Amino acid sequence: MKEFLKKIVSSFDNKQNEGFSARKLTAFFSIVMGAYVTYCKLPESEQFNGLCVWLLLCILSLGIVTFEQIIKLKNDTKDKL
Repeated sequence: MKEFLKKIVSSFDNKQNEGFSARKLTAFFSIVMGAYVTYCKLPESEQFNGLCVWLLLCILSLGIVTFEQIIKLKNDTKDKL
């Protein structure tokens, strides 16, 4: 347990291979908090919207989707082949 907590704290340092990645921690905690808040705190009519917001935070923190891609999708300006 001590090693686990040390790696979590070390993940916010800039040193390589010292701890976990901050992006991965953000994604993990956004999924955990999203599941808790969506299931326990939100009314059933708003659960889908709440879960979408938490999952958007997760994919943004992992870099799977960027704000630039979201803006291009919203404005319908995709790269033409």
